[in-house]
Amino acid sequence: MIRRFLIPFAIVALVAIIFLLIFKKNSVTYSVEVPFTVIKAADHLRDPHKIRQWMQPFASEKGDKLLISPQQLILGNDTLQILQQGFIDMWLRRSNGKDSLVYSINADALVDKPNITRFTLTYNTTPWKKLTQKNPLVEETMKNMDALAAYMKDPVKVYGYNIREVTVTDTSFLFSSRSVPSAKFANETKLLFDMLIAEAKKRDAGYNGVRIFNWLDNGDGTTSLFAGIGVTKRIETSDGDVVSYKMMPYQKKLLVADFEGPYKDVMKVYAAMEEYKEDNKRVSMAIPFHKYLSDGYGFADTQVVKMRVSFPVF
Repeated sequence: MIRRFLIPFAIVALVAIIFLLIFKKNSVTYSVEVPFTVIKAADHLRDPHKIRQWMQPFASEKGDKLLISPQQLILGNDTLQILQQGFIDMWLRRSNGKDSLVYSINADALVDKPNITRFTLTYNTTPWKKLTQKNPLVEETMKNMDALAAYMKDPVKVYGYNIREVTVTDTSFLFSSRSVPSAKFANETKLLFDMLIAEAKKRDAGYNGVRIFNWLDNGDGTTSLFAGIGVTKRIETSDGDVVSYKMMPYQKKLLVADFEGPYKDVMKVYAAMEEYKEDNKRVSMAIPFHKYLSDGYGFADTQVVKMRVSFPVF
């Protein structure tokens, strides 16, 4: 009697196993972490122009063959479609003309580290597919997640400059400032530094060759210039003096980035460092400045110079 039921039971069990192997879907996940808040990090998934900075094969194409729209990237047979764009999650379809893969990427802040975001990729498959169908896009997508993490840990790729944190070493300066006609920016800058160097010599302050500078466009045809030179001796200055002696706090923090190019483009470095400062929750403790690495001062807008931009922060 028992044997009469064993065969049907075995058949049902076998069918159930086959069904589970072939049709039962399960989720596969893969996670990476990046050193940004969710708001900042997720932006690199929502914008196709930023996606192409790290996702292969699109990141390798520099010419006009790559087509970018708000919802997709197309390079020959290779396509990435943004199926659903959320604030902290996205659904995407990757295809190469033969294989395709639909997956989601979710962004979550770590509970104990709000400045760290975990990206979790999820796609659905079946045990049978995992055993028999090797979709090359699965491995590619996993590698792209690693590429995203590496990309967002590289300040040159995210901000355009190698922004790093150092400590203050140059501490003593003679400072002066003045407002000048914007059209005379270069010449007036030179005159301002000439005056500072002359004052340092007259007061035996020990000018050491360090030159730092910043400017502010006043919006009325004038520009405010702020210049400083490094000195080795402490001197006394008064409120009505043409120069003032100031010290930077020794061993305090600076965000710095080196720049070489047309002088006017240094403002792009300031903008990038301001973004970096906000992303990394740094607070300014003094006005930013650039330190000339090229000889001279009073440069024209188009003159190619080397300099180091610095943001005093804590």
